[in-house]
Amino acid sequence: MLSQITIAFQRLDNMKVMLSVSDNGVGISEDIDIKNTQSLGMQLIHSLTDQLNGKLMCYIENGTRFTIEFEYELIVKGMEQNAQV
Repeated sequence: MLSQITIAFQRLDNMKVMLSVSDNGVGISEDIDIKNTQSLGMQLIHSLTDQLNGKLMCYIENGTRFTIEFEYELIVKGMEQNAQV
């Protein structure tokens, strides 16, 4: 079976968007606590989620899917403030 990685960005409503990254691999073991791991990849995911003031979700079915929901307006305001500097 050919491995596949999917990245999607979706607007949920006027204020929120969702970034989704998934693969069709064997998935993460359900025994792993994704909130307390030494994995560099998971540390990067948590760091991004914190920077976006987002909510991280992990789904394990036919591979693994991570989603980060965050407020769109906060990101746009941050970009506007950086552009004014």
